Amino acid sequence: MKTKVSVIIPVYNVATYLRDCLDSVLSQSLRELEVICVDDGSADGSLSVLEEYAEKDSRVRVLKSRHQGAGAARNMALKEAVGDYLSILDADDLFDRRMLEKAVARADATRADLVIYRHERLDHVTGRRYLLSHMSSPDKFPDNEVFSSEELRTLPKGNWFMSVYGWTWDKLFRRSYVSGLGLTFQETPVFNDMFYTYSAVAEARRISYLPDVLMCQRVNRPDAITGKVQRYWPYVVEALLKVRFRLEDRSLLSHVPDFTAYSLHMLLFTLRQLSGETMIRAANSISELGCRFLRIRLDDSLIPYVGNEVSEWKHLVRTCAARQYKPCGVKTKNAFRMRFEAGYAAGSAARNRTAFGLNPFQRMVKCYYDEGLKYTVKRLLVFGLKH
Repeated sequence: MKTKVSVIIPVYNVATYLRDCLDSVLSQSLRELEVICVDDGSADGSLSVLEEYAEKDSRVRVLKSRHQGAGAARNMALKEAVGDYLSILDADDLFDRRMLEKAVARADATRADLVIYRHERLDHVTGRRYLLSHMSSPDKFPDNEVFSSEELRTLPKGNWFMSVYGWTWDKLFRRSYVSGLGLTFQETPVFNDMFYTYSAVAEARRISYLPDVLMCQRVNRPDAITGKVQRYWPYVVEALLKVRFRLEDRSLLSHVPDFTAYSLHMLLFTLRQLSGETMIRAANSISELGCRFLRIRLDDSLIPYVGNEVSEWKHLVRTCAARQYKPCGVKTKNAFRMRFEAGYAAGSAARNRTAFGLNPFQRMVKCYYDEGLKYTVKRLLVFGLKH
């Protein structure tokens, strides 16, 4: 039987929710699928549940790894996938039994690179299911059945980065398309699917949208890693930085203004979840380093910043700068700086090697105008003219 869809599920300490998730996947009306579950070093019995399901259903494959995070687990599964399409899910969510059937039918009919559909939320504490009207709503997408990322970008209603969202579980990807782009997931604790998702959407020439609510995202889990922003906030900058480099490296420059506005939006979203000393140090560090690396220029009228977010950002930075907690301590600050300067240098070097056919002297001049004297000198010392 031909495998139509490879369903990829990273699993880490989710035994409480795993059976519901697997039941909703294995009861799909589309039967031609494989379910690749990667146990990421669980210590709560999740692996036993996976092995139980693998014994009962031959479509379930269980891979094992030491704990490296969902991004690494997904990358392991991607190497094993053989389906025409990829459905990359989370192990605590629930899926409509016709989700894959409807998404595949639309992808086949339109020859889409990816299909996007709607979702609802399940509050883990109260058990309430609800639909957020703004999330993947029909008015955020073109009326035609298939459209390109450029058509999505030029819609008058909003920023497409905030309409599509940087997660994978409400999308179906054509495997040959994303494989051809060479996409993999970032192997970071959080925000590890942002790069994969936005890179796939940004280059897609054939996208299709289904207004049907086909999956249910579990939220308000007390043990969810995404809720631990106090510890993991720096990774949002790293994820945004990698997406920006991808857009620039692939000459997708028409998307950069919207992405810059989205970057400020995500930084604010992250800071709103922080409190106390962590929030103040994060705001100061992001203001000093993150905004510079992401080229967020608040006075640039060409950037379609959202609502009053520029004013909110300025107020937040002024408030935090005046508080008793100054930017990170020397050790933390230097670690943060080294992390993103190394990534920035590598990305800039790669971009300058390939961009616009410039000779070494022209690249040096361009680097000076783009990044300033200090960075240009550093780049020459580290990489040399040959890069």
